[in-house]
Amino acid sequence: MSAGSTDEHRVPVSSGRAWYMVWVLVAAYSLSFADRMVMSLLIDPIKQSFAISDFQVSLLIGAAFALFYVIMGVPCGYLADRINRRNLIVTGILIWSVATAACGIAGSFAAIFIARMIVGAAEATLSPSAYSMISDSFPPNKLGRAISTYVIGNPLGTGAALAIGGSVIAFASSVPFVTLPIVGTIEGWRLVFVALCLPGIILSLLLLLTVREPARRVHPERVGKSVSWLEAPRYIRSHGRAFLFQFGGTCMLSLAVYGSMAWIPAFFIRSHSMPASTIGIYFGVQLGVCGVVGLLLGGVLGDRMLQAGYKDAYPRVMAFAAVLALAPSVSMYLVDSVNLALGLMAFSLMATGLTTGIAAAAVQYITPSHLRGQMGAIYILTASVAGVGLGPTAVAALTQFVFGEEASLRYALAVLAGVSLPLAAVLLTAGLPAYRACVSAQVWPSEEDR
Repeated sequence: MSAGSTDEHRVPVSSGRAWYMVWVLVAAYSLSFADRMVMSLLIDPIKQSFAISDFQVSLLIGAAFALFYVIMGVPCGYLADRINRRNLIVTGILIWSVATAACGIAGSFAAIFIARMIVGAAEATLSPSAYSMISDSFPPNKLGRAISTYVIGNPLGTGAALAIGGSVIAFASSVPFVTLPIVGTIEGWRLVFVALCLPGIILSLLLLLTVREPARRVHPERVGKSVSWLEAPRYIRSHGRAFLFQFGGTCMLSLAVYGSMAWIPAFFIRSHSMPASTIGIYFGVQLGVCGVVGLLLGGVLGDRMLQAGYKDAYPRVMAFAAVLALAPSVSMYLVDSVNLALGLMAFSLMATGLTTGIAAAAVQYITPSHLRGQMGAIYILTASVAGVGLGPTAVAALTQFVFGEEASLRYALAVLAGVSLPLAAVLLTAGLPAYRACVSAQVWPSEEDR
């Protein structure tokens, strides 16, 4: 089906229905992050169960997930530009939910590695389709807020995974083994993964039954034309400087954010002797509150600057946030007081949260409507390689091969933030002129062209 075709399932979206769709997608995004991030709180029991090292755990957290998330991202983005995006998301949710449960019953390192790969592949269906659906449902001057609202699923899902997972770990420590129907007797930590399957099944049904596929905003000259695999790369090449600096800055931010998030629980456990259940609750609540506040503020600030005439509003806010986040993101790992470290972490989470939603909006804003699925996937690909793929492993490599001991995790995390955040600010600032030029060349279809 071409991007310009219409059918009875593609209907104009009212404001109320559009925001309802966004909040259902927020729930899906929250669940995806819960499924992918809960492993960060289970590092020690996983190491003990499979007799593996920090580096091998980092592969489960990062590379195993990111490998197929990246490989499947662009094909899923291409499908999002051609077929029913809602149905694509429903299918993905069902698959990744089952694969998450499989992580909980895996009997070997290889088995859990493969299950994590399937989770990554299935989750690749979500954001390219969601970005495209949201962009087709809101006018340009509300895009930052809409996409930032969707992206609050990141801190909400991660926060819920850590907070609830922390409580489950406390339970598991008192009940080392749990017997479940069909599954049988399993170690207590595995219950976290198995329990995450049920919300996915419920959410996929809610999405299928209550959310409609929105009409695509297609420029008149694109009506009836199919989308080629090569159009997105050609478009990036024609605006090379804008995308080079935008993607480069986003990658540095992702490296800092996801590299630290994967290891923050282990940092507090090792450097401040906090129980896993306690740091899970602290980290989860802070992420759910401070991360959400940062995301929403970033969307509002970006949209207001856009309305005030700043064509480069989104990358400009991202560069400012990278500078704002630098001091707390480095010093939180170096202070001796656990309370001060927690306070600095809250500020760091809010500052980096300013960037997360508008990073996606920045790409969608300079992308033609018929390429938004693919461009969303390419954005996710680059950010995921740097953040989810390289971030956790970079921290583990610094800890194990540079500093040489697990207790030095704090220094590895400080180095990561101290290098990547300034680089992000420099790249995004350098790209502002090219981004403005790309915005000037972009044409948004009117409501009548939908």
